[in-house]
Amino acid sequence: TKFVFFDADSDSDEDIIFTINKDIFIKFNKQKTETKKYIKRTPKVVSLKNLKPSLESINDLTKQGDNDQSINFDF
Repeated sequence: TKFVFFDADSDSDEDIIFTINKDIFIKFNKQKTETKKYIKRTPKVVSLKNLKPSLESINDLTKQGDNDQSINFDF
């Protein structure tokens, strides 16, 4: 089992990501909530042909199982 503490949801508190065997879990600290930011302008529309990824995608991603608490995946 390994633990990593960091602010995964950018709300100024530490959340926990941990592993048990091959499963990865995340536990959000809900003592503080993120301040919502609303955009009042119209979004810019671009062609998908103009978007070029800077990194390759993950190949052969397979979801092993999910529920409202965790997601298990292999790649």
